[in-house]
Amino acid sequence: MLKLLLVAWSAFWLAGCVFGNVRTREVDALGPYREMPVRAISMEGVSAPQEVADGVQAGLQRGLEAWNQRRGTAPIDPEKVLEVQPELLDFHGAKGKGGVPGVAEVAGLLGATRALDANRITLLLLLRSPGVTDPIGELTWEEASSGSISDLADRVGASAGEALAKEMLERRDQYVTRYPGDERNVFTPTARLLLPGELVLSDDEVLIFNLGAGLTPWLEVGLSGGLLPIPAAGGIAIAGHGAAGAGLAGIVLVGAASARVKLRLLEEGPYWPAIAASYDLVDAFGAALGGGGIFIAGNGIAGVGGVGAGYANLQLNVVSVVMNKRFGPFELGAGATVVDNHHFLPQSAAFAAGVTSGTVSTATYDLDQLPTMYFPFATVSASPWPWLRLMQELFPQRPFTNSFGTTGARLVLGPIPLSRLRVKIDMALTESYDADGPNPGVVFLPWVGAGLYVL
Repeated sequence: MLKLLLVAWSAFWLAGCVFGNVRTREVDALGPYREMPVRAISMEGVSAPQEVADGVQAGLQRGLEAWNQRRGTAPIDPEKVLEVQPELLDFHGAKGKGGVPGVAEVAGLLGATRALDANRITLLLLLRSPGVTDPIGELTWEEASSGSISDLADRVGASAGEALAKEMLERRDQYVTRYPGDERNVFTPTARLLLPGELVLSDDEVLIFNLGAGLTPWLEVGLSGGLLPIPAAGGIAIAGHGAAGAGLAGIVLVGAASARVKLRLLEEGPYWPAIAASYDLVDAFGAALGGGGIFIAGNGIAGVGGVGAGYANLQLNVVSVVMNKRFGPFELGAGATVVDNHHFLPQSAAFAAGVTSGTVSTATYDLDQLPTMYFPFATVSASPWPWLRLMQELFPQRPFTNSFGTTGARLVLGPIPLSRLRVKIDMALTESYDADGPNPGVVFLPWVGAGLYVL
């Protein structure tokens, strides 16, 4: 039922985020250009009446003024000015009266203007910085109208300029360009957040469903639900919405539902790292918690629901603090995750101390809750291209043979037919050392995942 509710809510959000006049929007970090003014230059692209070019030009400059009003009072250097190049991608003038009022406007929001005989304009804005060949930002706006073509041109220019200026202002204090997928590694969060209005839907191991949304430049929220695959012996770390296991003696599945809040504490600058903190409220439940033989973090604590119990649940408070610093295509990170069992939700699981094997038949149930667990971690990643991220995570433990790591690769593909969408594909291996099995050695556990970003 939880998954169905999440899917329904996600579909609602997807419908709302895909529709609109903006077709593409990508802007790099603008911290190095924060004091530069912006101006519109002459329009290029397909031929159109002069009144269209004049209207777009006049409206565009008005729309961009929101950036100029925030740039401060530094003198303007003519050699250091951001330029917006408007390019008319498509123009259609209605042959009749333009149709029923309001129909064309709604069709523009739904991306269905090609089916109507109405005035239509598709405008691409390219943001360029002095001395840089490739654009540092772009935005595509499409709109239709049953009114006059001159009014539409002026409105398209102003609306597209305002939308681009809004994107620019959100990145005015950023010195590192954020790409889809770099808000987390495989199991560990990073100090980056989803951008305001950005939405991600993902599924790990076809078992764990995740929904995340960026609400403000400093706040991200999320929900997760599904099944966590846990080694029946060895260790487990719950980091964010992932679970990484050490040891391999059979896999059990534990149901889990969680709610997540992530806060930006410090935006990365030219000389200092980004810092973020997150809190996950996790409720784990299922028959696996009601039986014996599950070790949490390899610390000799087994989760039980009493002799012969077939079902139990427990609440985990998962708090993570992480910092990251990017150096060109490389990024270094470090942080720690705390897993705490002080619960305010109803909890039916009990715990047995002194367990040294996969059975709890002789254990004494003398713990009201799990001891607090600490998982430091270090990460290194490389993004040679925006669509590829290579990741290595290390979770050091004591003794060191209990440590484990993860090596992963992430592909972010797009644009696809709806160019505000990106598809994420994760492939990873968790590396751990099995010291207790009949053949001690390194054990590899595969991990796969997929996701969809709405930008």
